[in-house]
Amino acid sequence: MERTPQVGSLSFVVAGVIVVLLYAANLFYCQHSVLQLLDGGASNSDMHANLMWAKGIREQGWLNPQPYHPWTNWMQPIAPYPQWVEWWGGEQTFQQSPLYAYLLSLFVHKYFSMRILQASISIGTCTFIGLFTARIAGLTAGWIAFWLAALYAPFYLYSWPFLRDGLGWFLTAALLWALSELARQEWSARRAAALAWLAGALLGLGFLAKETYLLLIPLVWVTLACFAWKRRQWDIVARVALGTVLAVSPLLIRNSLVKAPLFSSSNRFAEMFILGNAGDSSPYLLVFPREIGPILYETHGRTLPLFRATVASHPDGVRGWMRLQLLKLRSLFDPYESPDNLSFYFVEHFSPVVRFGLRYWMILPPALPGLF
Repeated sequence: MERTPQVGSLSFVVAGVIVVLLYAANLFYCQHSVLQLLDGGASNSDMHANLMWAKGIREQGWLNPQPYHPWTNWMQPIAPYPQWVEWWGGEQTFQQSPLYAYLLSLFVHKYFSMRILQASISIGTCTFIGLFTARIAGLTAGWIAFWLAALYAPFYLYSWPFLRDGLGWFLTAALLWALSELARQEWSARRAAALAWLAGALLGLGFLAKETYLLLIPLVWVTLACFAWKRRQWDIVARVALGTVLAVSPLLIRNSLVKAPLFSSSNRFAEMFILGNAGDSSPYLLVFPREIGPILYETHGRTLPLFRATVASHPDGVRGWMRLQLLKLRSLFDPYESPDNLSFYFVEHFSPVVRFGLRYWMILPPALPGLF
């Protein structure tokens, strides 16, 4: 039986209504629970740091010359605050990529509105996952991907707290869709030019939202350059690159004016690399290795010495570090939902949407065959 336009439109409407109702229910249950107090009360969490940082932006203006830097309970025994500032590279450097904090600053004292926006962003993530999958694997696969994402419990979990994860997921899903559309377009078409500007802007915004985009940006540029070499059309690559630079330019201007390192968007690399890669690090959970202080004092946070010292903290050196990376890969098959500021198993007591949603181990089996 052929799908008529009316049936297709009805499917989109029904899907949209169901997902909106699910996110509205999650918002309702979370808002009427103790969860609404956690962002302000959990003073050692990233969500509290984001809230304090957003308030600082409102007070200091968009330049934010002295951004908020958390000095949490686990950091205090390691070194006094001035020492941490020295390792971070100065007070002016952002604690992490700043886009989410600036977005949150627009909603200071209008927090429920921010939560509605975050739920909408999560719905957008599901939509772009479906569109991207439909583009590369067909309409049926697109619908399957959409519903897996729309029923995925962690998306509901992290659409509530003031954490940047949801924004990063949205930008990544939108970028993948834009690049997949661009790859299928005739590059001389007007739509291809628009998609190139969009992809470039998403790359830049992604860098402002998540530091790891620093690795993704050159990869995308080089891949598009290979396409351009074959097609003998370089204007699309130029638009993507220019769009990226324009999106990042507010950060460059701000850093120049406050005398921060020009391309710096975060000061967390040193401590986070040690947390995830030292001899006492866990492949599954966030633990605080005893090597953090000694390595930071020894290397002063410099990248290459810090990398060497962290690898050397393993009893068998490089072998131990590589074994830790393999254990991290194995953890991808662990059904346990590791807490990231907020525990899945805590939130499910308040939100039935989280409790009965799809968990990671449920979507892994259908995902693996999709790789082949």
